[in-house]
Amino acid sequence: MNNPLILRAHIDEIEALRDDLLPSAKRGQGDARELAIVLHKIAMEKRDRLRGHPNKQP
Repeated sequence: MNNPLILRAHIDEIEALRDDLLPSAKRGQGDARELAIVLHKIAMEKRDRLRGHPNKQP
């Protein structure tokens, strides 16, 4: 998927899921922590793709 609008929507959804997991992760729940880390990495990869997209919008 290379559409910047879709990438932004996916990033927003992934970050919302990550944010929902953060309180549990901070309380020491290992599964929540691991999933929050994975979601953060996915969001960062998508942000990198968005930055490199030739048709990106501000």
